[in-house]
Amino acid sequence: MIWQTASDPVVSLRLCIVLLHSLWQVGLLAVIAWAFDRHWRSRSVARSYSVHVVALLLGLAALPITYVVSDTFSESARPATFGPTANEPASPTIVPAAARPEFAQLDLGRDAIEADHSVTKEPNADRQSPTRLAISRIFVAAYLIGVGLMLVRLAVSASKAERIRYVAKTISDGPIVDTLQKMARRWSMRATPVLAQAELVLVPKVIGLLRPTILLPTSMLTGLTAGELELILAHELAHIRRHDMWVNLLQRFAEATLFFNPALWYLSRRTSALREYCCDELACQLVQTDSEPTRVRYARTLLRVVEIASVAPQAADAAALAVTGRTHRNSADAWRGYLANRYGSPSN
Repeated sequence: MIWQTASDPVVSLRLCIVLLHSLWQVGLLAVIAWAFDRHWRSRSVARSYSVHVVALLLGLAALPITYVVSDTFSESARPATFGPTANEPASPTIVPAAARPEFAQLDLGRDAIEADHSVTKEPNADRQSPTRLAISRIFVAAYLIGVGLMLVRLAVSASKAERIRYVAKTISDGPIVDTLQKMARRWSMRATPVLAQAELVLVPKVIGLLRPTILLPTSMLTGLTAGELELILAHELAHIRRHDMWVNLLQRFAEATLFFNPALWYLSRRTSALREYCCDELACQLVQTDSEPTRVRYARTLLRVVEIASVAPQAADAAALAVTGRTHRNSADAWRGYLANRYGSPSN
């Protein structure tokens, strides 16, 4: 059904127009978001994150709007028609054929010649139209195949994430659960998320939309102190409090719809980074320490997470609907890069 609709000449041409316009539309939104980050140094991380999310939403909203507006441009896809049509009145006849039977056969011959002339002339009216329509159909077919592959990739990653959560061991009691419940009450959350211990992840993460679960690697439970675990839990709990999983799903949908657009990928990656920074800020605000600045302690905790993940056995760490939204075969490298961008080189 989708292919039958997209293969229509007018629809395929309009889709091509929409996709081509999306290149400069999303590019302009990305430039605006980049300029906001660069020239408004005093802005908060949360405000910058909101700007990038709005830019993503506007980029997606521009697609149906452009499709409706492009209806006027699709008129060139309709071939020109020469000669009389069913809605046009017939040419007037001075003398009725019934009154002059000797000319009836001649009039019929003239009509046949004119009809034959219109049939032979119509295909030559616009010789570029068939080529243009054929190219648009090929373009739309390639685009639909690309979107299908991106959606299949997302579905496979989501299936792996659910499998990881299914085999994870739920932690139902203990000091770590009490700490999580206390932080959830401080943020006035309706329910405390599920906490689970997973062997197949290298770094902490959140999985799930309607029933989010915080997955903690087994190595983190034994290698981090109670204070360090509290900071890590506060960061993951901030993702749930902010409903970041739904924004992440929006990013995955945008990446599948506009997979060919480099500006869209820039907006999505920048949005993911700013989301982590927002949760860092919330975690440091929630967990206050008197012995040393919270930011210094938090940065040291992240460095400890990287060290533990580096020596942990490699695992199938795949979860597309986790908050990070990406599959990492080496999550330690990903966290090391994040730590370097946020707090400087981990070695310092």
